[in-house]
Amino acid sequence: MPNPYPFFLENFTFKILPSHIFKENVQEITLPNFYQKTVFSGPFKIKEVIKNKEGEMEKLILDQNPYWYQNPPFLQEIIITFFKDQKEALKNFQGISTLALEHWPLEKDEILPKNINLNSIGLTRYFALFLNQKNEILKRSEVKQALAQAVPKDEIIQKVLLGKGRKVDGIFLPEHQINQDFPKIEFNPELAKKTLEENGWKLNQNGFREKEEGDKKLKLEFSLYLPEQEDLKNTATILQKSWQSIGVKLNITSLPPQKLLQDIVRERKYEILLLGYALNLFPDPFVFWHSSQSEFPGRNLSMYQNDKVDELIKKARETQDLNERKKILGEIQTQIAQDLPAIFLFSPDFLYLSSPKIKGLDLKYLPDPSWRFAQINQWYLKTKRVKK
Repeated sequence: MPNPYPFFLENFTFKILPSHIFKENVQEITLPNFYQKTVFSGPFKIKEVIKNKEGEMEKLILDQNPYWYQNPPFLQEIIITFFKDQKEALKNFQGISTLALEHWPLEKDEILPKNINLNSIGLTRYFALFLNQKNEILKRSEVKQALAQAVPKDEIIQKVLLGKGRKVDGIFLPEHQINQDFPKIEFNPELAKKTLEENGWKLNQNGFREKEEGDKKLKLEFSLYLPEQEDLKNTATILQKSWQSIGVKLNITSLPPQKLLQDIVRERKYEILLLGYALNLFPDPFVFWHSSQSEFPGRNLSMYQNDKVDELIKKARETQDLNERKKILGEIQTQIAQDLPAIFLFSPDFLYLSSPKIKGLDLKYLPDPSWRFAQINQWYLKTKRVKK
């Protein structure tokens, strides 16, 4: 490559496919029995694929892979069963099973099975309010600070996630092992009111704040866009009420994800955007926070511009020493926390049901839900006494 890039290994790691089979006709990978030609490097391999009359996947049967480089897994066989939605999966949950929940809280007609383990696992993803830094008012430090001071993160986690999540204060999560000692803004609506009052933002007769500058009358009224998703809509409603208490009016618009992306995000037609980020185990902040990524398809959703941060990101991408890179990423985190182009909210837990009979599940956090099978070779059902 023309420049050093330490994130290459993670970003360009793909599953193994035998080139002598697929290089001439890669379309074969979409055929029903392609698994019979593939190479399996994990503890299990595909034994059989079962589909219904419409060609939809019903079951995937796995058995032990004799070429697995470690000791054989404890389980002999695994059957993965597919359902059309979470409701149907919960209804059919039985025996020795596991199930990843697609959404939480459960809907009214969804019931958790009895005598089941509900595992809460951290994910390297979070949701945040991205403040358009091209907006004349939202780029003002006192406005950003007051908005952040009036965000009740604990209330959101309890009411929206039913406690299954954690607060987020910066661009990296603790499991990234990057310095978390940076300025954090605590929930304090009274201080938010004081912050605005001291900077000339006065309440009008409708209870919202405004300010005259020359021949302009500026108002603390913003539009918030978000995906049409129940937990995010509930989050927005809590924010709306809390910000109203300090004199800020929030207008909420929720759209189907694809429409939001095409009509709003692509053209950056928003003042505030509520959206989530998913991070790799070795996070590269370039696409999220470098000034060159302010326009689509870049994901600098706040349109944040800071020359110092741009230079630090460049250094982090060229540094091979892991400890030095973490130090640089810590500086980036601190600077962004000070500039406040986004207000970080929460990281929802990944919820995973498992039968109490299954032992060996020991997951602290995951970079992606599919990693829930990363330790499947350590799962077991039976134990026996041994002499010491």
